Amino acid sequence: GSSVHSGMRAEACAVLVAALAVAVARAGTLEGDRRALCDMRLQWNPKVWTLLAFDPCNETTPLCPPPRDAQYRCSRDNARVVQINLSGARLVGAVPASIGNLDAVTDLSFSANNLSYLTDTIGQCTALEQLSLYINQFTKLPTTLFQLSRLRVLYLQNNFLSGRLSESIGNLTSLTSLSIGSNNFSGPLPASLGDLTSLQILSAPHNNFNGTVPETLSQLRHLRSLNLNFNHFSGELPSRLFTSNWTSLMALSVHANELSGTIPSSLFSLPNLNQ
Repeated sequence: GSSVHSGMRAEACAVLVAALAVAVARAGTLEGDRRALCDMRLQWNPKVWTLLAFDPCNETTPLCPPPRDAQYRCSRDNARVVQINLSGARLVGAVPASIGNLDAVTDLSFSANNLSYLTDTIGQCTALEQLSLYINQFTKLPTTLFQLSRLRVLYLQNNFLSGRLSESIGNLTSLTSLSIGSNNFSGPLPASLGDLTSLQILSAPHNNFNGTVPETLSQLRHLRSLNLNFNHFSGELPSRLFTSNWTSLMALSVHANELSGTIPSSLFSLPNLNQ
């Protein structure tokens, strides 16, 4: 009897190892990219978007190079998918979990759709440099989003994101542009934004942010545009904000808040400020 049991155990182990091998093969390979694109096609009605001139679920058709009119791009060596643009494709519901397979994609756009759920596997897209999710129905962000250390551009405006903006936003130290306007964010603006020392554009109008504008923003020496219009910020603007660090600042918008006090005179000595 023991030999039968040991045989069954060995067979079960073999099956498990094979399953793990498939899972490993899918992540970090062109096969994994195909799985993600196939899941998108299956999850989202293929009649209302034109990602492909062929079926990504058909493994006999090469994925790379893509067809001429495809809304994705491959790397120069055609080894991986590196860009997907499904803006305005009438997509509804959730982003498939297999999006985590796309760990070579640098540019991902799902803007101007009706998407409402972003899976936490987005954190596995470790090559992402630009993520466009604006004009959708998203209500919350997965915490894994803040692991994407190569992310340079993050567009989240015009959604239904609410609650506090996570202090973990400060982990995205490669960000040059952050747009979170026209949401329902509340509470204070995270002090950790001061850690985004490459940031050039910070746009957060039409939210419910309150409290004082954090002094840590003075650390953003490359900042060119700051828009905090239509929030509930109160108190005085910290004079430290207008130190020589902000020599690149060209546009500052803070109207329709509850700010008080006088405008620091140092504001007028910023060399490039024009509005």
